[in-house]
Amino acid sequence: MSGVIRKFWEDLGYGRKSNRVFYVSALENLPSPRPGVEWREDTQFRQEEAIEKSASFARVVEAALRDGVVSVDSAVGS
Repeated sequence: MSGVIRKFWEDLGYGRKSNRVFYVSALENLPSPRPGVEWREDTQFRQEEAIEKSASFARVVEAALRDGVVSVDSAVGS
């Protein structure tokens, strides 16, 4: 598996987050945000560390690299 993905979460404003998290292989793969919502990049996200914490997270990385984007519940790979 080669390639790097980036993690984005929905910013609802006023410090609130939704439970939707997207992992993308390129910015153009990030879907349009819902009305009133903005995407924020998790600049602290490190894919290697996420895989080390949870071996099953490698499947999320593979899907994001294959499909360009994958949506997960924030409890997974956060």
